[in-house]
Amino acid sequence: MAGALLLSPATRADDTEAPKSSESTPKPMAREFGLSDLAPRLMFHGFADVTANIYFDDVEGVGKSSHNYFALGELDLFIVSHLADNVSFLSELVFESNTDSETAVELERIFIKYTVSDRFWISVGRHHTALGYWNEAYNHGLLLQPTVARPDVLNWEEHDGILPMHSVGLAMGGRVFRGPWGFEYAANIGNGRGLTSRQVQTAFDVNDQKALTLRLSASHEAKGRLLFGPMIHLDMIPADPATTGREGEESERIAGAFVTYRDDRFELLSEYYYVRHEDLLTGAIYNSPGYFLIGLLNFGKLKPYGGYDRLDVDTADPYYGSEITPLKRSLLGLRWDLNSFNAIKFEVRHDIRPGVHSNGLVVQTAFIF
Repeated sequence: MAGALLLSPATRADDTEAPKSSESTPKPMAREFGLSDLAPRLMFHGFADVTANIYFDDVEGVGKSSHNYFALGELDLFIVSHLADNVSFLSELVFESNTDSETAVELERIFIKYTVSDRFWISVGRHHTALGYWNEAYNHGLLLQPTVARPDVLNWEEHDGILPMHSVGLAMGGRVFRGPWGFEYAANIGNGRGLTSRQVQTAFDVNDQKALTLRLSASHEAKGRLLFGPMIHLDMIPADPATTGREGEESERIAGAFVTYRDDRFELLSEYYYVRHEDLLTGAIYNSPGYFLIGLLNFGKLKPYGGYDRLDVDTADPYYGSEITPLKRSLLGLRWDLNSFNAIKFEVRHDIRPGVHSNGLVVQTAFIF
């Protein structure tokens, strides 16, 4: 990535003086650390953003109102280390403020990855779940994604998301190429959902059934790159007798598909998810579909975009609670890349939630350091 800083335990200024009698002889600057080479190689960068928001609301039965505010985004510390030609490490540590102005710290990703070949790799730790394209292509640094915010269906768990965006356990995948076509698979086997949709079980799993995720994709390279494929996620949500309506376990089935296309002038991003929960005690079934479509034009530093984002969460599903509500969002925006390290985004939105219509203007500066 742009802006990476290469760090190592010591410099290699006097490699020319290294003994040449044996390949196993430590180089001079590494010898004092007991190493045979100057590994690992550490790359570090950070992402941050600041956003200004102006909203005009029309609340049913109450009337019109407006509010405006500034918001500090996440401070994302992103670290990658190459331990060997086929072994790497990644961690992503995020600092963020909530609405009570309290700062929370969360280790969003941390894993070690072993690459056997292009056709197979495996890693262990905390990953982004292999749901579609967006969740693995864009990390918590908002500079990387085209829009100001993630689509509502892809919100993080702690931000009232409906999907399991993180997986703690094993991840694996691989790819093969046949001419202009490429075929890829990715899978997760890990701890399942917690007692609430906000929880990511990082140190324990309250039931023994692991969550399973599988994504398949195909790509075609010509004037542009087309990438598409399906995914499926299976889990068993544990019962929570302390919460009304959650006395029984819920089976979770998530099916989805994604399509992306990119060339020198145009980019398209689209994903669809269908979440099905079945209460095994009462037999009740809850269905929550969601999707988005975003298109972007590339005029160099200026990139106008537009999109539609919809989430039809089943408000009767006791697992999600009352904080997650349906949304229909239309948006138009302009992304201005000042350089490779900083972008300013201007976005207008029209949001429809139950009983509330909102129009908003959002301006964000997002950067890497």
